[in-house]
Formats: sequence, structure tokens, C-alpha cells
Amino acid sequence: MFQDDADTRRIREAAGTVLADVLGWSTTPQHWNRIADLVTAIERAADRADTGAFDAAVADLELAVPVRSNRIERSARERGGIDDDLRERVNSLQHRIEGVADEENADDHSGESHR
Repeated sequence: MFQDDADTRRIREAAGTVLADVLGWSTTPQHWNRIADLVTAIERAADRADTGAFDAAVADLELAVPVRSNRIERSARERGGIDDDLRERVNSLQHRIEGVADEENADDHSGESHR
């Protein structure tokens, strides 16, 4: 998926954190559409192993955290949790990212002798 270096590991960790956060967000349908677009950008960057695009898309998603509205009554009626389709995409992306980290950790330890 990506080359193994400190920057890439940092980006993957940030991606894992923000994707986990997304699952608990509550926001408007319009904002969920924006979040879905950002998840798509992360998926595409991961597919291409484009570290720069992956980093940018993760940073954009981190900045997309829903803000609390001053108009709480109106906001509460308009806000909702993540839909099932996007939840599945986020979960799948988390597993892909974690799977790469697990493979790299296994590679790091494959040369060690076990006593």
C-alpha cells in the first residue's frame, strides 16, 4: 500500500484515529456528504499508494470535525449519525490501514531469532 517510513506510519495512525472518530460524529446531511467525499479521497489515495494525497485527505477529514452550533434546538433536529453505507466504507478503510500496519510489523520482526 505505502512505503514503510516514520512519516507514513504517522499518517496511517492519524487516519486510523480520525476514521474511528467519524463513526461517533453527529452532523447535518450536507456535512455527511462532505465527509463521504473525503473518505472517497482517502480510499483513492490508498488505492494509488499516493502518500501525499493520502496525507492531504486525512488532514482534510481531521478538519471536517463537526462544530457545535449556537442554535442548539435547530441543530439537534438537523443532525444525525453516520449512515450504514458510509459506516461500512469507514470500517473497511480502517481494516485496510490496520492490515498494512500489521503486515509491516510482521516484516519488521521476521528477521528476529526466537529462542
